[in-house]
Amino acid sequence: MSGSVDFFLKDRISEDSVVEFFNRHIEQGVESLEFPKADAALFLQYFEYDSGFHQSAGLAWGLNDFALDDVVLAQQLAKAFSTEVLFEPQRLNLPAGMQWCLARPDGSLRAVNIIELNDGLDVAGDAVLIESAG
Repeated sequence: MSGSVDFFLKDRISEDSVVEFFNRHIEQGVESLEFPKADAALFLQYFEYDSGFHQSAGLAWGLNDFALDDVVLAQQLAKAFSTEVLFEPQRLNLPAGMQWCLARPDGSLRAVNIIELNDGLDVAGDAVLIESAG
């Protein structure tokens, strides 16, 4: 089954660093247009924005029997690059009215709402703690 997930990073991180990070954490391999990998099963779409969360790192795949733990991966991404990571969790129940999560470098996870900016996304309003730093 095919799938995808988008991670929005607060700080700008080089594309090669993001690809390298995903390849350390995803056994099936990740490539992008700028950084091809012959045996990669996942593709990274990498975009930069002017406001709010300055980058998106979208992963897409067409694999059967593949499950990506987006929550754990977002937490690892936030910690590795000391930045906040915004994403829509695939299988996590959030408080009513909330659809997005914010992973912080300290390992904590918060449910948040977002606001769409002219060129980017940002967190809007209060955050609800889901998981504290372990």
